[in-house]
Amino acid sequence: MKKTGLFSLLLLLIFSACRKDIDDVQTSTNSPQTPILSNWVPEQSMVKSSLTGMVLDEEQRPLTGVRVEFNEWVTSTDEFGHFFFNDMDMNELGAVVKVEKDGYFDGSRRFFPIAGNNNKIRIEMLPQTFDQSFPADQGGLIEVNGGARIEFAANSIRLEGGGSYQGEVRVAAQWLDPAARRTLDQMPGNLQGVNTLNEEVALETFGMMAVELQGSNGEALNIAEGATATLRMPIPDDLLAAAPSSIPLWSFHEGHGIWAQESSAGLQNGFYVGDVSHFSFWNCDAPFPVVKVCFRLVDEDGNPLVDHYVRIRRPDGSSRGGYTDANGEICDKFPADEELVLEVYSNNSCGSILFTQNIGPFSMMTDLGDIVVTSPQVTTTSVTGQLVDCDGNPVLDGLLIIDFNENLYGDEIYEYLTDGSFDLNYSDCNNSGMEVKVTAINLDGLITADPITITIGQANDLGNIELCDQPTTYALELTIDGETVIYPDAQLRVFQDTFPGEHIIQISKSTPATNGYFYMTLNGLGVGDYSNDNNVSISEPLLEWLMYGQLSSVTLDTFGDVGEEVGGVFSGTLTNRFDQNMVDVDVSGSFLLIRQQ
Repeated sequence: MKKTGLFSLLLLLIFSACRKDIDDVQTSTNSPQTPILSNWVPEQSMVKSSLTGMVLDEEQRPLTGVRVEFNEWVTSTDEFGHFFFNDMDMNELGAVVKVEKDGYFDGSRRFFPIAGNNNKIRIEMLPQTFDQSFPADQGGLIEVNGGARIEFAANSIRLEGGGSYQGEVRVAAQWLDPAARRTLDQMPGNLQGVNTLNEEVALETFGMMAVELQGSNGEALNIAEGATATLRMPIPDDLLAAAPSSIPLWSFHEGHGIWAQESSAGLQNGFYVGDVSHFSFWNCDAPFPVVKVCFRLVDEDGNPLVDHYVRIRRPDGSSRGGYTDANGEICDKFPADEELVLEVYSNNSCGSILFTQNIGPFSMMTDLGDIVVTSPQVTTTSVTGQLVDCDGNPVLDGLLIIDFNENLYGDEIYEYLTDGSFDLNYSDCNNSGMEVKVTAINLDGLITADPITITIGQANDLGNIELCDQPTTYALELTIDGETVIYPDAQLRVFQDTFPGEHIIQISKSTPATNGYFYMTLNGLGVGDYSNDNNVSISEPLLEWLMYGQLSSVTLDTFGDVGEEVGGVFSGTLTNRFDQNMVDVDVSGSFLLIRQQ
């Protein structure tokens, strides 16, 4: 899972890879079909395949406990933000996975499974913050990030289930930059739609917006029948020259995971402006025909180029991009009947173009076979070894995390192991001699070994890695009314004799970017019951948390010196004061941290 630079214009391209088993699945129901796609039936071609996905928040941190739905199956993300569906029937012409979590817009991804392969997807969930409002009987103008706007007419709002609404309308909205790489991870579905002729087309986006409406008591709202709202989306300067004077507006159909053409927007002073009759995600897109193309990227020794970013450029300069899978394969729908340029980027944080090749035009489904990437910048790194338990037996549910940038979330490779052994090859840009960290984890009990340093460009034989009764991570875990947040970088300090004879234990975590924080102070020193000697302050605006006070139960069961462990548990009830709502909530959690002072 790598990062590279921006590209001029995002288009459809979802690549495949990955692994592992379903955890705790159950049957679910499908969402109803909306009238806009009532005459469209998706093509079906079923194959056996597997899927691994990773779900992140807006700061690229893994999201745990996310509800994940795929066909009739439901599971949730693990401690590392991953979910798995193994050896299942999937539609190779377009499969859809959906994710849900309180405090975020629903997310999804439409991808094209490869038979017998492990497909990899990545979803970044957008925070859903109802931070603006207007009176329904007066209408209002809502300012959105990036200079986008939404204009609501007076008396244009209804209850989602039907009936008029006349109270305060709360609005959560996010504009997605069409020139930003991360938009591919944030957007629902993929850049593929169904036009008014019921034809499936690829899309060239000039911007999209997510909008949800809520009443003062949390009621779901939408636009009243016969009314509209006006969207105003900015066009980045680099895209203005290619922007048509009028462009179709597409709404997102959650059931099929695809965009549906509904109306249009006009170009006005650097903005696309158009009216919409309901809210979900909306997208300003130019459609074009597509054809399925497959190929595999390998280096000169035949090693697959794994997790490399690949960009396909069209003659007009617009482009589409994604990542190679665990076999170096790509199988997707490309622009039809156009001469294209294939660009292969170095993975990890290098960001340079390793290789270019002209491909196309394609008028029918094509398999290009192996494409050999010849570049002096490509370096192959091998990592071999075995995960074993305390008795020397293979770990049957293991994980390797190879971290190429300790300061950057999401810049890691995750390899799940079912028999403890691993023999892995990674192709990288010419970073020979650079050291990276490998962390091994036994997922049965979340036991970890200390990180191991490996060297890029070499054969790294790690031998047997013993995973034996060590906690996976030092972290603070906080649960409020069923919503859990894990802070792996929380800190614990002890202040002694601040005043004569006074000792204070302080646990803290701050997130300046979101004005979030967690502070707990315990008056005392050592293990024991702090139920009457604690004070807590919590703020997480993205989760609508703001509370402070004393918890009814706090216990320290581990208390070491500086550099050693301090751990405990806590629970109680606090008043959530976010937006002055004053709601009592259940608070609980635990921590195991290294004492800083």
